[in-house]
Amino acid sequence: MHQTTVLVVDDNPSIIELLKSILETEGWKTTSAIDGGKAIKSFYENLPDLVILDINMPGIDGIEVCRHIADSSPSVPIVMLSALSDSANKVRCLGLGANDSITKPFQPEELIARLKAQLRHSQQKSH
Repeated sequence: MHQTTVLVVDDNPSIIELLKSILETEGWKTTSAIDGGKAIKSFYENLPDLVILDINMPGIDGIEVCRHIADSSPSVPIVMLSALSDSANKVRCLGLGANDSITKPFQPEELIARLKAQLRHSQQKSH
């Protein structure tokens, strides 16, 4: 049976650790990156089933990473995670190919429910 793999991208190591802990409780495998360049590299090395992506990062930001992943692998769901609650960034990311957007701080139960919904949707499209 296939184990779900999630790429977690955030420039805050404590957020990465929190997300990994939540995801691994679900039995999912996680990989992580602390910036946009490493995120793109990790994406191609690990071919995750889903990406959780912070918007604000140094260097290549989450918006550019989102655009890159959505263009190259449109079937992989991308969930944007941001401390910014303004709708302009969310709308921009959704327009570039993100599938959902969650504002920090988040409730772990809501995060998992949204991720499972994205995975169901992507699995239905691939069959």
